[in-house]
Amino acid sequence: MTETFLNIADTIIVIKSEFAPEKETTSHFRYSNFILENSTPKTDINITLKVIPRHRIFKREEFFKTESDLQKRYRLELARLPGPGRRNLDKAEERYFGSGLNWRIGKSGRKILIEGGSAGRYQLLINEDLTDGELFIINANNEWKLKEIIYGFLQVFIIYYMAKRRIGILFHSAGVKEGKNGYLFAGLSQAGKTTMSRIWGKIPGIKILNDERGIIKKDKNDFYMYPTPWHRSYPYYLAEGSNGKTRLSKLFYIYHREANLAERVNYIEGFNHFFKTLFLSFWDKECVSFAFDFLLDILSKKPCYKFGFKNDKRVVSYIRNLK
Repeated sequence: MTETFLNIADTIIVIKSEFAPEKETTSHFRYSNFILENSTPKTDINITLKVIPRHRIFKREEFFKTESDLQKRYRLELARLPGPGRRNLDKAEERYFGSGLNWRIGKSGRKILIEGGSAGRYQLLINEDLTDGELFIINANNEWKLKEIIYGFLQVFIIYYMAKRRIGILFHSAGVKEGKNGYLFAGLSQAGKTTMSRIWGKIPGIKILNDERGIIKKDKNDFYMYPTPWHRSYPYYLAEGSNGKTRLSKLFYIYHREANLAERVNYIEGFNHFFKTLFLSFWDKECVSFAFDFLLDILSKKPCYKFGFKNDKRVVSYIRNLK
């Protein structure tokens, strides 16, 4: 039995399996700093991984309906969309998972069931506390890759785990560390998160925490930003090898503009902007309620801005001069 330990936002995950994952060469740097080289006596999530040639069939209760549950004429056929990791399902899998299924979540007995389809075939059966479970990787070649675990089910699972345990939330955001200051740049797709990361990444002494998804947790009545391995088109910051937390100083809801303009907003107006950038466990009303309260707590204690920015290096001095 081999053990692989991961640390994502100070949450320790151990994956136990009969054999080690396939070694990566080209993209290993993108997630290597989230791997713990040595075992640790304290783990938060224990996963037993098994590689199986065919999917298991679970009787499940639905938390919510996915694309595969809709009538065919209303269904978005995800399998036809281009994208990395998209896989064709055989007929038996398609009958079970549904055509074009990305992922779904439900209950099987007293356990939570998370399943992935054409974007990566897996089945996670875990207790309701989300601390102890079995992960079935469907692979006829009897192998598994850590990259596919990190970029597959862990993205959905960590969002759920953070909210369920009431310890943090995940933003659609870029994160920047300058000295003791941490800046969160949240926004919808194409708002400029990766652009902002590239601008700051050229400044000496600056550390980029993430360019796509960042976690915020609370510790001793203050808030801290954590990097994640879930990047977009600027993964190079992950080669710096740091996985520590950074104190959150300011939050910016960003969009593109011809000239830089930061408008300070109160926490109510800020909520209307930043709530749209959260990754929510929308199938669980208690988790959504927690995210609602947690975001309001952040915005009531930290300066927040609606920030239109121009794509050039002057944005750095503009932010530094904000009072």
